[in-house]
Amino acid sequence: MPFYVLFIFGPISSEQFFPNMMILEDKFIIQYFPKIELGIANVRRSFNWSSSLLKCMGIWPLKNYDPIFLFYFTYLFLHCSLAYAQMFLSPKTIDDVLLNIAENIPLTMTLTKVMIIRVNRKALSKLFTEIKEYSLTEKYETKEEKMTFLNYTKLPPRFIAITVCSMTMSDILYYTNGLFFGIQIVKENNSMGYQLPYRTLDVDIRDIRIYALICVYQITYIASILFGYVGFDCMFVNLSIQVIAQFAILSYKVKTELNYSKNYHEGMKKLVLRHYRLIRLTEELEDNFNIPIMQQLLGTTLHICICGYYVLMISSDVQWDICQLEFVANRFMNQNLD
Repeated sequence: MPFYVLFIFGPISSEQFFPNMMILEDKFIIQYFPKIELGIANVRRSFNWSSSLLKCMGIWPLKNYDPIFLFYFTYLFLHCSLAYAQMFLSPKTIDDVLLNIAENIPLTMTLTKVMIIRVNRKALSKLFTEIKEYSLTEKYETKEEKMTFLNYTKLPPRFIAITVCSMTMSDILYYTNGLFFGIQIVKENNSMGYQLPYRTLDVDIRDIRIYALICVYQITYIASILFGYVGFDCMFVNLSIQVIAQFAILSYKVKTELNYSKNYHEGMKKLVLRHYRLIRLTEELEDNFNIPIMQQLLGTTLHICICGYYVLMISSDVQWDICQLEFVANRFMNQNLD
């Protein structure tokens, strides 16, 4: 019988079983206690990382950052308005329309997510605090519970790190390609003005200083997507995985209570209350994130369709590589969120 099972039957003196029980107990502490510490560290790390992204956007539910929020909200609203004006005023060719839609989808989704967090900040702050305290204060007694806790809690930090890095790289590559392409057009044809990295209202820009200032202004687009779009998704994935982990741990607690406890009726009452609490947290997650999930599904699906169209239709080598990269990045993000 593994040593950890002995603890289920209550406090037992080491002299009653083996004379070298203290040696086994030391091995148990060395072998299993770090798993709890690693799991708790993963929980704290995932909550800190997701909160840091939202704080940079000014939409952290537990504390208002009105100046930062107003700056990014004004920027997103202005940029989104100009982008849609460009889409309606530009020539109605299939390429122009699809390119405008492809650029405006992440921007519109980011603006929507920022507004949802801002409106539901009280409910989200309560949910965020309760799930964090639940994960950190819960007791994990058996080996299965400890391993489940560790295996689940290491997923959110990995998701956050991979998603932030991949999205940042994708946005930077898209921006720099648009920048180089706009400069290259002027070098090849002096009669044409500079083309901006992101599509807004068509303006004939011939002054390099004005072009540089507008390009610096459009860099904020990358930060907005990273902190608003990715930060929201990281928060949702983190909260969801924490609740799923508690459901998995609860199943092991039920098995332990039924198999090793003599008076399991009293223990089952507590487990039923825990189950009810987890169901309530799941319902609150659904109520707060059902609209963003639907938006994510529709927007990402449309984005993948547009990128797939360009992968099939465009023959230019440079544009071909860009569309392939954007297609892979968005497909990767969609699979992670699913």
